[in-house]
Amino acid sequence: MRYRVIQEHDRRYPIRLMCRGLDVSPAGYYAWRGRPESRRAAANRTLLASIRVIHHESRETYGSPRIWQTLVQQGQPVGEHRVARLMHQNGLRAKTTIKWRVTTLSRHQCPAGSLFTGRDWVGDGGTINRGVDAASLTNGASSASAETWAAPPFRPGQSVCSRGLPAVPNHGGNHRKHVAPRQLLG
Repeated sequence: MRYRVIQEHDRRYPIRLMCRGLDVSPAGYYAWRGRPESRRAAANRTLLASIRVIHHESRETYGSPRIWQTLVQQGQPVGEHRVARLMHQNGLRAKTTIKWRVTTLSRHQCPAGSLFTGRDWVGDGGTINRGVDAASLTNGASSASAETWAAPPFRPGQSVCSRGLPAVPNHGGNHRKHVAPRQLLG
C-alpha cells in the first residue's frame, strides 16, 4: 500500500523523501516496482471487468450475491466473498429503492378546502392567533389586542378535521372547551 502511494506521487515529490517519510527503503520500492503483476492481481482485474459488465447490464440493481450467481452460471469459478470484496473496494453497490407509502389522510369527513382555511397556527406551543397581521405588529400595535385561542391538544390517531374546530378564548384558565362554528358566528 505504501509503495502504491509513492508510485502515485512520484512525479510530485522525490522518491527518497517519500520513502523516508513512509518508513520504507528505496531499494524495496524499486524492487516492488520492477516485479511483474501477481496472478491473483491479474485475475482480480479481469474478474472486476466481468463484475462491472454484469452490474451495468442489471442497471446497477444486482448486489454481490446475484452477481456471484451470474458468474457461476457463466462458468467462472469464484467465491461469493471475493466478489463482495472486489465490489466493496471499487465502490460498486446495488441501487436500493424505498417502498412508496401513502402519507395523505384521504378518508376524512371534511371537505378538502375546509381543513386549514382561516387558521393561522403559530408554532407548536398550542395557541392560534387571529385578527393580527404582521404590518400592525411592526407599526407598534400591541399584541395584547389580538384574540388568542387555546389550541386543542393533539391526540395520536386523531384526524385534523376532528381537532380542527376553534376553541374557546383562553383567559388564563386551563379550560379548553370546543365550540361549534355556528355558535361562534351567531
